[in-house]
Amino acid sequence: MPDTTLIQWGASKVPSNAKAICDMQLCHCLGGKPTKWRYVGETFKMKFAVGELEPGTKYEVRVRTRVDKMPGAWQIKEHAFTAGVGETSRPSTMLATSIFRSS
Repeated sequence: MPDTTLIQWGASKVPSNAKAICDMQLCHCLGGKPTKWRYVGETFKMKFAVGELEPGTKYEVRVRTRVDKMPGAWQIKEHAFTAGVGETSRPSTMLATSIFRSS
């Protein structure tokens, strides 16, 4: 059964009058190496619930901030988490406050 994980990150530094949109992608590790990045969504919040994850699989996460349609650099967290074993009703959490800061 697929798993769900809640990913959280710190706020980006953007002008006070700007609205930041965060893009998120993830990939799973196969044989210890990352596979192709998969787009999972965008949000105005500093967290995002990602579903349809394979239990026992290691994932890497990358997040970037867009302001006025201008994307920042991807911030990558290698081996960010391993999906849980079938507990889809209670998401696990990866805190990455100091890792996902875009300028």
